[in-house]
Amino acid sequence: MINFTSKPRYALDDLIRLVHALRAPGGCPWDAAQTHASLRRQMLEEAWEVVDAIDREDAAALREELGDVLLQVVFHADLEA
Repeated sequence: MINFTSKPRYALDDLIRLVHALRAPGGCPWDAAQTHASLRRQMLEEAWEVVDAIDREDAAALREELGDVLLQVVFHADLEA
């Protein structure tokens, strides 16, 4: 189990720690098994969702989708760490 303190707002360091904890021994088996190649499709989907939100001029959706892309970036960075 991952123990994180509830906060009104989280920082990038919190996301980095969460992804690392998910991929660490005792974390999530699915996350630990992922590779750059296995995550390729998710990265493309998230990028297209960002483009769609921009095209629709939907600021709320854009914020959400950029968060998803950021998660992908942090996940890929953790794979290389």
